[in-house]
Amino acid sequence: MKHTSLVRTSVIAALMLAGGAYAAEMTIFSSPNFGGADMTIRGEARNLEGTGFNDRAASAIVRSGRWEVCTDAHFAGTCVVLGPGDYARLNEPLYRRISSMREIAPYAADDRRYYRYGAYEPPAVTYAPPVTYAPPVTVVTYAPPVVAYEPTVDRGRYTALEVYTRPGFRGSTMKFDRSATTLDRAATDEGVGSLVVREGVWELCTGLDFNGHCRSYEPGSYPRLGSFQGAPVGSLRRVG
Repeated sequence: MKHTSLVRTSVIAALMLAGGAYAAEMTIFSSPNFGGADMTIRGEARNLEGTGFNDRAASAIVRSGRWEVCTDAHFAGTCVVLGPGDYARLNEPLYRRISSMREIAPYAADDRRYYRYGAYEPPAVTYAPPVTYAPPVTVVTYAPPVVAYEPTVDRGRYTALEVYTRPGFRGSTMKFDRSATTLDRAATDEGVGSLVVREGVWELCTGLDFNGHCRSYEPGSYPRLGSFQGAPVGSLRRVG
């Protein structure tokens, strides 16, 4: 097996400044399953052009550190982060497309390029479950219906209808609490001049059995009756 060691000038300078500090190490192979030619990199390789390994890496071993591996020189193109481990066959987009690589800082929580053991895996992110807010419960209180009771009418004090033979509630008076199909002609010879409806709606007719000319009156006082003034009443009844 052919072995090649690539140490960049920048890496050497960094090691000298660090006083011989330990550098991460990564080995790439020209064939899957760590076969073919291999090359070990410590620190960084900005451009694999001229090394015999540009766009040739098919497998890799990361012995220490975390490495950013890119498909173009100078860490451009598609870049993926490799952590420590053995990569028997690099998956796309890295397979035989690597042109630059470098050691990077320890794992960052927002680094979503993590690639491990032949499969790309985004970093584990813990999501808090959404908080579900229940709508407020509205309690509706229904009041029982109010039932109005009509007081009992004392019929001994007044009648539902009072009919007067002259305007202004004068003349002879007739009082009614129920319908009358035939009225005494002698009592109505003078006709109807005014009336008071104390309860209900009443219909007055000039003929017997509610025939002839009829008019209806609601509760109220009627001192004059207009066109019905002086008409004889033959029958009357409560209609409301």
